[in-house]
Amino acid sequence: MALVFKSAHRRAFWTAFAFSVATEYVVFVAIFLFSFDWNPYSWLWGMLAVIALQLALALYGLFSFARRALWYFWIERDDRAQLIADEFNRLNFPRPDGFYNDADQYLTEVALSPATSPEAALFAGTLIGMLNAHRSNGPRSEALFLAMSVERAMLKMLPWSALP
Repeated sequence: MALVFKSAHRRAFWTAFAFSVATEYVVFVAIFLFSFDWNPYSWLWGMLAVIALQLALALYGLFSFARRALWYFWIERDDRAQLIADEFNRLNFPRPDGFYNDADQYLTEVALSPATSPEAALFAGTLIGMLNAHRSNGPRSEALFLAMSVERAMLKMLPWSALP
């Protein structure tokens, strides 16, 4: 049974991850071999060290995401959404009217609409590019927060919205 990865991006991610883990394993085994006078269990210690390192990195990633999320929700959320909403209004973006499910759909419709001014289409395209770049290359949390800010800005554009 072979694993099939449907996209080049996904294949590149898993190949890079496998290379990273293999390199860590080789380094740890070499360290344990030379440090403990060719101990026959160096392969096991190397594997345990790689697992411990990966767990530590995962925990640090969760901590980093939580720290960034707190900053976003406490400090940046309203300001970022208001700045984007002000820019939407300045560029005469169409009102979302609840038709759009997410930021990507709305921005794509605005960018591709013939009724949109070139400056507004450029701004919408720039936001789409920022979202896709963060999703592809990281940090992925920034894509999440930007999408949330755009969706909040969309709500601010609605006259019946209760957002302050």
